[in-house]
Amino acid sequence: MSIAEILSVLKGMDIETTDLNASSMLGENIGMDSQEIVELHCNLEEYFSVELPPNILSKSFSLGELTQFVQQFIGVTQ
Repeated sequence: MSIAEILSVLKGMDIETTDLNASSMLGENIGMDSQEIVELHCNLEEYFSVELPPNILSKSFSLGELTQFVQQFIGVTQ
């Protein structure tokens, strides 16, 4: 599991990912609002076939942190 898979999920949400990297913040750099964060949460659960804790994601997550967070729940280490 890698950041590339997170970017793939974001692309599926019609979010431009060209200039994004591990330090890009969901809120500040990507511009996601609360509703989009909830949509991302649902899309991640579907993409990885995993149940993530509700209301855990926030705008202050970076893509790197998000990748590590999802890895914890799908049992992948890097």
